[in-house]
Amino acid sequence: MDAEKLSYDLTWQKLKDKFSHCGQVMFAEIKMENGKSKGCGTVRFDSPESAEKACRMMNGTKINGREVDVRIDRNA
Repeated sequence: MDAEKLSYDLTWQKLKDKFSHCGQVMFAEIKMENGKSKGCGTVRFDSPESAEKACRMMNGTKINGREVDVRIDRNA
């Protein structure tokens, strides 16, 4: 799934931690450009059900003070 509107100081480790209660996180990444965060990232789970749960639970919540948009990445 994709997460957008992330704070620019969020690391992939913190992103993984924030989503770990939704299911087993297999991969977490912050999209970077010229060494700086683009404010979006990707989290992959062990199952589609965990990814859907993450979208339900995390969309619209605040991470590091910013309300995030979370959605399934249909291209993954």
